[in-house]
Parts: sequence; structure tokens; C-alpha cells
Amino acid sequence: EDEDSINNLCQTWEAKNFMSLESVAYPKNENKPILVTFRKDGTYSLKLDINNCGGAFTSGNDNQLLIVSPACTEACCDSKFSEKLALTISRVTSFDIEGKTLKLNVPQWGYIELELVE
Repeated sequence: EDEDSINNLCQTWEAKNFMSLESVAYPKNENKPILVTFRKDGTYSLKLDINNCGGAFTSGNDNQLLIVSPACTEACCDSKFSEKLALTISRVTSFDIEGKTLKLNVPQWGYIELELVE
């Protein structure tokens, strides 16, 4: 069963919303999709408004997820949403997939909501 959830995770997702009390502080640039791609080899990439980032992740039982802080290119100037995503993704501890929606859960904060890119 865990194998399946990881196979489901290993796709490209568009970050849509921060479900958090502070989400209003992080508007996104609606013209540019912010993408997160998880790969079966244990690496992931982030495509922000401007910069590209990448790192490693590991997943465990019960949809646990550990994401290493991303290394990013350093061009100016990503949206506040992009910057927050890059900072917050390493705080994720688990994920849930419901249909085409991925939730990356961040304890004491909320979750990042993403949608499958087809």
C-alpha cells in the first residue's frame, strides 16, 4: 500500500494554496504556475516564479514524508508565495492524496495544497 502512495506522490503538482492562518501574507503570482515534482529516485524539484530548486526526500510508513531544504538558484525576485513554499517545504512531515489533490502537512502551521498537473 505504501508503494502505491509513493507512486502517486511521484508526479508533478501545482502548488495552489497555503491552508494556514498566515496564508494571506503570501500572495502568489497567478500568471506562473508553481510546480513541485517528486521523482521515484528520491529527488524533487521546485519550479518557482523565477528560480528553480531541488533536493532530496524520503517517505516512510503512514505517508510520512521528509523533505530536505531545497537548494535554489538565486535570481531576483520570486513571489512571496514562492519564497514561503521554498522555506516551508522542509517542515512537511506527511502527505495525503485525495483524488488529484495533494496535501503536504506542516505541523503547527497547516498544509500546502497542490493539484496534479496532467
